[in-house]
Amino acid sequence: MSDWKTAEWVDSAIEGYFINLKYEWVRPVEELGLPLYFDWFGAFFLTRNFHVRYWHQDSEEVAEVNPFWARLALHQGSKTWPELSQLILRPEDAVACEYCAGTGEIPKHPEAICNCGGLGWSVPQESKRPPKLSKP
Repeated sequence: MSDWKTAEWVDSAIEGYFINLKYEWVRPVEELGLPLYFDWFGAFFLTRNFHVRYWHQDSEEVAEVNPFWARLALHQGSKTWPELSQLILRPEDAVACEYCAGTGEIPKHPEAICNCGGLGWSVPQESKRPPKLSKP
């Protein structure tokens, strides 16, 4: 398999995503990168150099994200673009998630995202603080 991790891959995925755009409010993210996951206030996206960032819908501020949020966004994005799962590296100190027993899913609530971000594992003592916003 050739190395797919290129800016051209991101551009192609962005083009495909915005052709079938479901939510017009996310249009500004098109210039920033590939939308991976949406929360109540904005979108996590993948830049053309493969960094995960967060865009806030109301303020249009952009933030860097910590490893927890980057993994969550990549995992959610991998449901559409399976290649993205290759970017999620499990740290040596990761342990099975106590909330989902390592499944990545919450029983009886498959639409909800577990405390582990849906991966089935987490890193003890890792910060899960939301992104700190700043103007782009």
